[in-house]
Amino acid sequence: MVTRRYLLGAEGLHDASLVGIEFDDRALKLRFRHVNGSKVQLHIEDVIEVAVFGLGMRSTIDGIYTEEITTENVEKVIEEIRRASGNRVLLSPITRISQTILDKSACLLVVEPSEGGGVLAICELQKVRILSE
Repeated sequence: MVTRRYLLGAEGLHDASLVGIEFDDRALKLRFRHVNGSKVQLHIEDVIEVAVFGLGMRSTIDGIYTEEITTENVEKVIEEIRRASGNRVLLSPITRISQTILDKSACLLVVEPSEGGGVLAICELQKVRILSE
């Protein structure tokens, strides 16, 4: 069974809009706008793998949560990333990704949409920060 936990500090992003994505040198920045107009950024450093999918005119967030990655589900998680990104070539070979995930006790961070697109990122939880703008 996969352990799914909502990201601490991101509870208030339900129904927020994903308004910006920046990925540079394995650092991912996601920008959200709350229903009340305030803005929040989610910064993730040392991203192991990422997929952005289904972005359209508007992306409304249902929630942001993490899933534990174990030896039993690591290949399934990598395949989920590949499918979500349209089966593109991954940033590293699958065997290297698998070993890196397990060595770093990485997790799958999911920005789950209620409408529009979302994001999947494999990262270390301690390298995720939420900042107000």
